[in-house]
Parts: sequence; C-alpha cells; structure tokens
Amino acid sequence: MSYVSKEISKYITPQLYKETELRVAYTIALIAEGLVYQLNQAGADRYTLRKFADTLSTGGLSTALAYALQRLPSSFSAVALSKFIDRSVVKGVLDEYGFNYKEEEGIIYVYLSGIIPAEIRILEDRGKRIFAKASELLMILSSDIAFKEEGEEKQSEGETVAQS
Repeated sequence: MSYVSKEISKYITPQLYKETELRVAYTIALIAEGLVYQLNQAGADRYTLRKFADTLSTGGLSTALAYALQRLPSSFSAVALSKFIDRSVVKGVLDEYGFNYKEEEGIIYVYLSGIIPAEIRILEDRGKRIFAKASELLMILSSDIAFKEEGEEKQSEGETVAQS
C-alpha cells in the first residue's frame, strides 16, 4: 500500500460525506485495490495492473474482476479492503448496493459472489461513468499503477517513431 493511500483520508474523506457518487466510486476503488494487491502478490507486471485499471474504467468491476482472476494462480472467495479506510462510508455503500461482506479483526472482506448483483444495482442507480471515477481513485490509491518504470517512456517513444 502506498503512502498516498495511507494519507488519503485527509484529502478525500471530507468530500465523501458530501458526494454520494464519490462514496460509491471510492468503495469500488477499494475493492479494486484489494484485487491489485492480489495481482501484486502473484507477481503481475505494471502493464497487467494498468490493463486492470483500464478494464475497471471501461468494463466495470465484474469485468475487471474476471480479468484479474484469469491472472491469479489460486482462487479466493473474498477481497480484503485496506485498514486505512473510512469504515462507516464504505459499509454504508456496501449495504446500500447489496454487497456481501464480513468484518473480522478490523478488516472488511467483500465476497466475490456478491459483486455482480451489486454492480447491476450501481449501474441502474449511477450509470457507467461511476467506474471511470473509481478507476481514477484507484490510480490515487495504488501507486503501482500510476507511475511509469524507468525506461518505459523511452520504449513507447521508440514505438511511436517506428510506427511513423
């Protein structure tokens, strides 16, 4: 977990109480961050993490989940959310949209089986744009996705020149 995600409550939490859409996007981003953690544990490269974030933005949480599960060596039934979250906000969204979850020892676990029905409710209530906002928040929460590796920019410049 990045330093930014530990400090996120100072900057985003005050807005969470004012904007319902931000609360929903924040909760989706936290679930996605748990999947990014699983991908990191499995040794995923930066391209895979970025592709995951793009899939979240364009395809939604269940499509991003399917993308992640294909790349993980073992299956699991729940995603653990970060300890550095505003629990009351997150639990409110989880309850409102019908996510299946439990809380043990200060960690919220969201069951994968409840993601698709909850996502349908979110789409009906908020529309598809909520996933683009969640993807943006995921970039803030997970520095592994946002920053380029050394030499990555040069490689992309070379591809551009070669394509011209």
